[in-house]
Amino acid sequence: MGIKKKKWEWSVNKEAAAVLLAEDSLTNAQIIKKVGTSASTMDRWRKVPEFQTRIDENITAFRARVIECGLPREKSRPAATDKSGTSSEMKSVGRGSSGLVMENPSNWVWSKEKEAAAELLAADSFSIPQIAQKIGTSESTIDRWKKVPEFQARIHETIAAFRAKALECGLARKQRRIATLSDLIDRLLLIMTERGASPEMKSVPGGWTGLIKVTWKQLGTGDQRRLVPEYRSDTALSAEIRLTLKQVAREVRKYS
Repeated sequence: MGIKKKKWEWSVNKEAAAVLLAEDSLTNAQIIKKVGTSASTMDRWRKVPEFQTRIDENITAFRARVIECGLPREKSRPAATDKSGTSSEMKSVGRGSSGLVMENPSNWVWSKEKEAAAELLAADSFSIPQIAQKIGTSESTIDRWKKVPEFQARIHETIAAFRAKALECGLARKQRRIATLSDLIDRLLLIMTERGASPEMKSVPGGWTGLIKVTWKQLGTGDQRRLVPEYRSDTALSAEIRLTLKQVAREVRKYS
């Protein structure tokens, strides 16, 4: 009888490692230290299909955030031109009989088409044929560009910018959530403060804490009907404060 393969189960450490590997902002050793595991364990995780799939899903999520938030771009600079008015970029780019943009491999010069291709390749949302169609060039031209070190470097720089922007946008959203939760805590505490300071609570045991609430109970009927106060601990308010504080702590821990 063969040895039964152990079923893959997710844990907080595995989830954190998949996120950090997708972000690609820390070394493998730093990630191992941060999630509290060993190098051999990390190597085993990376061989598991479910773990690799989660990394790919996280990378896709980062790119989606970039699309939502917008990738910061450098200020556009006018292309240099010679006396004839021809841009230096276009000197390395010509058009074939088909009208497609063709690259001159003898002198690499950046052009709008090359910039766009590098960004689209980094985004990894379109196939090579789709990118070629979008920028008006051929698939073979893009394949040649991909062999140029400057072009490859630009793709990696853009991927790094995607990840940085995704992390920045994610952090900004968390900061907004933390601010909202903090505001909610302030409002809940204000209820306690104002309730504790009200005159009707001065003679109630524990009334000054603001954690005692009053409800009115009807006794008798007809002419004998009267309302009497009942004082009880406001467990619902206490529970809401505890849950909100726990959520704040959870949000802060994710980026601590």
